[in-house]
Amino acid sequence: MRNGTDYYDDIWKSTDGENWTQVLTDEYKEILGKRSGMAVARVGSDIYIQGGYTPDYEIAQVDQNDWKKMRKFNTITSVVEKIDNRPGFPYRNRALMEMVPYNSKLYLFSGVEVRREYDMDNREAYSTWMYNNSTNAWSLDSDGSGFGSRRGYTAELFDDGTGEKIWILGGWSYSGPRNDVLTAEVEE
Repeated sequence: MRNGTDYYDDIWKSTDGENWTQVLTDEYKEILGKRSGMAVARVGSDIYIQGGYTPDYEIAQVDQNDWKKMRKFNTITSVVEKIDNRPGFPYRNRALMEMVPYNSKLYLFSGVEVRREYDMDNREAYSTWMYNNSTNAWSLDSDGSGFGSRRGYTAELFDDGTGEKIWILGGWSYSGPRNDVLTAEVEE
C-alpha cells in the first residue's frame, strides 16, 4: 500500500461472472508487477498491458526502463512475458491512458506522466502510437491526438454502421471534466 492505495499483481478469470479463479503463479506476478491505471487491450488470446502506476516507482525501486516494456499475458497458457520493444518509441511513463486493438495492431493514446502526475500537455507526449505485433515495433501514428491531453477516459472500437471507428468518451483535462464523445476512423 502507498498513500492509502493498494496495488495488485494478480489476474483472475471467470466463465460465468460469479465464480472466479486466480491464474498467475508468483513467478508471473513478479513479471507483471503491482500496478494500477495501466492500459490493457486484447488481441486474439493475448492481453497486452502497458504502463500504469506502481507503488515503488517514485522511490526508484523499480527499473524505469523495465517498467516501460509492455507485458503480454496469454489467456490459454496463463504465461506473462515482457516484450522488449524495438527502438523508435520515445515512451514516457504513462498512466490513465487507453490502448485500443485494431487489425492486430495496438493504438496507444495519452494519459498522465507517472512521476509528476500532470496531464501530458505537449504534442509529443499526447501523440498516438501504434504497436505492430508482427514487427514488435512502435511507430508514431499521430503527432498529437487531436483531442488534446486527457486522462481517465474510455476508448473503444465500435462499428456504428458506417465502419469501425475508435470512440473516445469523456475523461479529465486541465480545464476539468470532459463530457465529449469523439470518433476517429482507422486507416490502413
